[in-house]
Amino acid sequence: MRTATPARAEELRREMEQAEDEFVVRVEEAMTKMRAVLENPEPLKCLADLVAAQLAYFKEAHLVIIYIYIYVLKLMQYCFFLCLFYFVLLFLYFSQFIFFSLLFIFRLWQSCLQK
Repeated sequence: MRTATPARAEELRREMEQAEDEFVVRVEEAMTKMRAVLENPEPLKCLADLVAAQLAYFKEAHLVIIYIYIYVLKLMQYCFFLCLFYFVLLFLYFSQFIFFSLLFIFRLWQSCLQK
């Protein structure tokens, strides 16, 4: 403001006064709201109850998700072992089939040799 022209200095002074007036209005408004909260703390109690209910809900949801996760892991393990079991059964079935096929071919070959 020292280097500003007198017209500009006056304009800056008015802006500063407006800013101060706005600040005072906002401070009074905040003080009024704080007094209202101190006189009637019911909204804060309701907010605290809401936060407590949300906390309980999300704790329960967290536990449910953990149980679902464990169940899915067990299901995956079960499916893995079930697939492994079926694979072993199929392997045994086909190996038995191959064994008997080879045995049949061998006996046929022996019979051909004996004739």
